[in-house]
Amino acid sequence: AIGKNTATGELRTYKIGRIQHARLTRDEYIVPSDFDGFDLLRTAWSIYYGEETTTVTLRFRPDVARRVEETQWHPSQRLEIDGEYLLMHIDVADFTDLIPWMRGWGAACEILAPDDLRDQMIGEARQLAALYGILPTNSNPHQRFNDIFGD
Repeated sequence: AIGKNTATGELRTYKIGRIQHARLTRDEYIVPSDFDGFDLLRTAWSIYYGEETTTVTLRFRPDVARRVEETQWHPSQRLEIDGEYLLMHIDVADFTDLIPWMRGWGAACEILAPDDLRDQMIGEARQLAALYGILPTNSNPHQRFNDIFGD
């Protein structure tokens, strides 16, 4: 739902399932005839929109490329083949809803750009490695291999 935030007077997007209560008033609101909700959300991955966008570039492994190609995930989506891999370029204003979608592809999706988003996901990968006890206990590369794949 798109509505006016009474505290700020600005338009906001709201997920219906997260609305905990609503209060009826006698105020009548008429949607302006020039309001275009679809245009407003063109920069959003899901609900977070904005005027300025950042191009996100993702690289998908060949084993998931066909699945990625068969869906129009975003209006700005541009796909290209890079050797065996599929590259997706999208222009979004906010990463909040995009991040869980990228996580869902697991190791089949690598973030190439922007650097700050890539760094964020590298940090999450390190946290996951620590959570599952696969961080190396020393700098021996053979030990690191054994820590991950076993002896």
